[in-house]
Amino acid sequence: MKFDGNSWINVGTAGFSSYEVIFTSLAFNPIGQPYVAYSDYGNNNKATVMKFDGINWITVGNSGFSAGIAQWTSLAFNPSGRPYVAYSDIANFGKATAMYFNAPTGINEIQESRLSLYPNPAIDKITIKTSSTSTSSHVTIMNLNGQKLITRQITKPKTQLDISNLPSGVYFVRITSERKMEAGKIIKQ
Repeated sequence: MKFDGNSWINVGTAGFSSYEVIFTSLAFNPIGQPYVAYSDYGNNNKATVMKFDGINWITVGNSGFSAGIAQWTSLAFNPSGRPYVAYSDIANFGKATAMYFNAPTGINEIQESRLSLYPNPAIDKITIKTSSTSTSSHVTIMNLNGQKLITRQITKPKTQLDISNLPSGVYFVRITSERKMEAGKIIKQ
């Protein structure tokens, strides 16, 4: 749940896991997307990680990926956004195990960003310069709660975007294509 300033509200659907869970850990990737790791009763108490895509909670990789029962899960991200999970591994006599998510070959959830955003802070327009684009590339601007405010298709390495309708504040900018994601942050004055 998240606090909206007055009360606690659900992030996605309450009870989004398939089964009962224990040892839940919550962390946010570099663009503010929430992830949870937990010991998954439906998968023999093995570790599972899910992320919130702005609408739904989706599994990252395979459910129940640990060798054995995972206890005391801890979730964190490296600077480029790769998720890591550490836990007490019953398959290894309760000793510590750490794993990271290795996306399928050729696809990375987040690669080191070569995204340039300027001016930053901005008043009414920003220029987005990215290392690569394709016909399936999109730019998304999200608030700190992960709500998508602007989504546009982009086809050029350099694009100007009107942000004059956004209130003053901090926003995440995400460029996605079929092969990678680039992310950055802007301040709207």
